[in-house]
Amino acid sequence: MHPVARATSGFRHSIASRRGLFPIAIFIIALAVVPTPATAQTFGKGMLSAEVVGGTGALAIDEGTAKFSSPLVAPQRNVDATGRLCLDVHPGSERQTINTLIYNHILLLENHCNKEIRIRACYYKTDTCQEITVHGDSRQRYVFGVFTEQNFRFSFREYVN
Repeated sequence: MHPVARATSGFRHSIASRRGLFPIAIFIIALAVVPTPATAQTFGKGMLSAEVVGGTGALAIDEGTAKFSSPLVAPQRNVDATGRLCLDVHPGSERQTINTLIYNHILLLENHCNKEIRIRACYYKTDTCQEITVHGDSRQRYVFGVFTEQNFRFSFREYVN
């Protein structure tokens, strides 16, 4: 058998090696454009507090284990002059009147401070989030979502000014 020699063009080889650099260049540009988690937490609306997790029924969480900290967020939520938390958040659910197989997921929000407090509330470990504003010295009943499951778990973070 005679070995077959293939002739390769230097031009074709240089194009192939440049093509391999293209994805790397795009990746480096993407890294420069996308904000890091530290800037994403503060971009636009203010710094977010530590995450608080809660739930209803079998998905309820003890208050002692409800707070998680991270070096990327403010360590503390909004407090009054005595150090007491300004906002109390209580989850609940109720059957709809017309279709009793569907439940409204409700957040009862009570702000006992004079200042307005904004939160970002999400179903736990999802991107299904809503921004809620609670005016100073007020209570608010907020329909968070509508589902066929009665119990739910949520998390929220306060915007800390």
